[in-house]
Amino acid sequence: MRGDVYSVADDGSDLRLEVEGRFLVTSFASDDEGRAYVLRYDATGDEGGIYRLVPNVPELSDFPRLLSETGCVDPSNPRELAPGLVPYAPSAQLWSDGAFKERAFRTAPPSPSRRTATSAFPSVRCS
Repeated sequence: MRGDVYSVADDGSDLRLEVEGRFLVTSFASDDEGRAYVLRYDATGDEGGIYRLVPNVPELSDFPRLLSETGCVDPSNPRELAPGLVPYAPSAQLWSDGAFKERAFRTAPPSPSRRTATSAFPSVRCS
């Protein structure tokens, strides 16, 4: 037994994982107000007990949901890199089902409070 807890709609549809196998559930119960509880068995005696199930309300995030929201692609042509990105290719590329990959990076703009690379290190011309 893994201890996964699933919910299912009354008509048998919409199977959803609610609690992922973190502990061994031995029984379920509900109180007079309809709140759900699980009984957890722990052979060591440290973490067994009765736990009330409460909704997990997701926190709002400003993390981009679409690639076009990341600033990594050109807004007028999402198949192209955004201006300012520097493309590169690793010398030893990993196998990836023959998928085409385009890699790029961007450095942070210089800040007045930080020394820039040109002022911190002498320039050397490479041939």
